[in-house]
Amino acid sequence: MPNIENLRPFKPGQSGNPKGRPKGSGITDRLKKLLEKEDGKIADALAQSIISAALRGDYRFVKEILDRVEGKVTDKLDIDGEVRVIEQRFVVAKRPPEDDLRN
Repeated sequence: MPNIENLRPFKPGQSGNPKGRPKGSGITDRLKKLLEKEDGKIADALAQSIISAALRGDYRFVKEILDRVEGKVTDKLDIDGEVRVIEQRFVVAKRPPEDDLRN
């Protein structure tokens, strides 16, 4: 049975990596910086490319434009019946010592 004390989340600054990844070092931040270069001309060119592809009939770009302009359509799930929680447990067996394998 696991020790309940070990199941608590880290407190801020007390994890194994207290400083974490530096702000602004991710791919999203780098992409934003590149798209803002030349007063946004790169972002404008990319947007125009997406629009052109959509006008050529590429449904993926049509969907992308609509999702960004109108918002993504939410999925609705109708669930009738009973909901059951299924628990799955894994048992790990220790390998017997070499001496036990020879007999």
